[in-house]
Amino acid sequence: MAEQDPQWRQAFTLLWADALRASDAVDDVIAKASTIPVLDIGLPDLDGDAPGRGIKTDSASVHATLIAVTGYGQKQYAIDSTAAGFDHRLVKPVNASILIQLLAGL
Repeated sequence: MAEQDPQWRQAFTLLWADALRASDAVDDVIAKASTIPVLDIGLPDLDGDAPGRGIKTDSASVHATLIAVTGYGQKQYAIDSTAAGFDHRLVKPVNASILIQLLAGL
């Protein structure tokens, strides 16, 4: 899980690994062969879609189901994140029940 908002990071770290930098999250997902990474695609060290591309191009994580969490709700951002390999996209503020339903269905 990669998220720059401290409240979300704190809540999610109770359930998942934590990373503040996108590059660390990509390395962690690949190293642990995570199956459902949840990534904030607005972290400062990589462009928003780079984590998806990095994870999906590695043979160890190519089948991961990627969930993007973003503050960008415009249609072009949705198209770009899908093209980068993200399977699902949630716009902030994320409704916790929607995230739970999404995870339960995977």
